[in-house]
Amino acid sequence: MIGWFKTLPLWLDLPGIRVVHACWHDGYMQMLKPHLTPGHQLTESTLVAASRPGSLEFQTVECLTKGLEASLPPGISYTDKDGHVRHQQRVAWWNRHDSTFRALAAADEDVRTTLPTFPSAQTSGPLTTTPNRFFSGTTG
Repeated sequence: MIGWFKTLPLWLDLPGIRVVHACWHDGYMQMLKPHLTPGHQLTESTLVAASRPGSLEFQTVECLTKGLEASLPPGISYTDKDGHVRHQQRVAWWNRHDSTFRALAAADEDVRTTLPTFPSAQTSGPLTTTPNRFFSGTTG
């Protein structure tokens, strides 16, 4: 199964169409590119490195395959559908006009309504997906 995944490109950038699993992030793609095959596939060493939280490979692969995340303010959390308490939210990276936690949450409405309506400290103005702007290095 892992062998099959290594045959898949992490993204495709073709004339007229761009394809990625979760988040198109130019900065992370450029940082990861030297660690991939020419077809944007994972190498054995990159796959191993991507399994180590905190590594460049982990952060970039997590973002491209799962999406951006932002830490919630201290004292704010929500419980997901599986009963796990979350202190981070998945970010609607395609929403370039909002900057509040609630508006940027890529979550069901029942979760979004529990999040703050004040601006995220990790945003200032319209959303841009520059490296480390939102991603905190952990996933939930």
